[in-house]
Amino acid sequence: MIDFTSSKINAIPDSVVIDTTEFVPIKCMLKRGVLFVYPKVNGVEYECIFDTGNGNCGFLLKDEQRIENPKENDWVYEGSYGNTIGGLTERQRFVRVPKETFNLVGPDKEVDVSYVKDLPFHNMGLKAISQYDWIFDWDRGGDVKVYARPHEAEEKAPVDMFRYKLNTADGTLKILTRLIDGNEKFKVGDQIISVNGEEITEENICHYYDLLTENKDWSGFEIRVK
Repeated sequence: MIDFTSSKINAIPDSVVIDTTEFVPIKCMLKRGVLFVYPKVNGVEYECIFDTGNGNCGFLLKDEQRIENPKENDWVYEGSYGNTIGGLTERQRFVRVPKETFNLVGPDKEVDVSYVKDLPFHNMGLKAISQYDWIFDWDRGGDVKVYARPHEAEEKAPVDMFRYKLNTADGTLKILTRLIDGNEKFKVGDQIISVNGEEITEENICHYYDLLTENKDWSGFEIRVK
């Protein structure tokens, strides 16, 4: 049993009968030693790897259309993720959603969702998993039954969710993300051409990259873009 309510992992004796009025059976499947569960995100069921290694996310979902056509409140950035089965890490383009609803047992809950281009599997990460307590009934034949009990998880603000991300890959200083609070002063793809009246050049681009990346609030800077 994974008991997030009490922050414990316990072995349950075989003689104990699981109270299914408290712990509800979850649709699941074991494939090549990998556990898949089937939550719904915004009413759509996904086959997700039960991935406690994805500690910084609620869900990683593959959605090419969302990547190419981000919505108004989506947060676009580049980063890396660990392939759960292969153990590899690669650069990817992400669209992150601050909160979307998901349902596994009982009332809908809200959790952050990241859409990733070319993702091989959907992943249910620890921020979603930790909103439930879990029992795994795993027999020696390899079959597994999963039960979950919902509880109120402590809400924590995602790290760096309100900070702009910048890119200098092509020798220019460009904005990679949209600020998720609805501020539309700067857009994804805008090139910063000057800060406080000083033009961005090859000599100072690293300085302004560091300065702007370290500051969540850009209201104190006079920033020109094109």
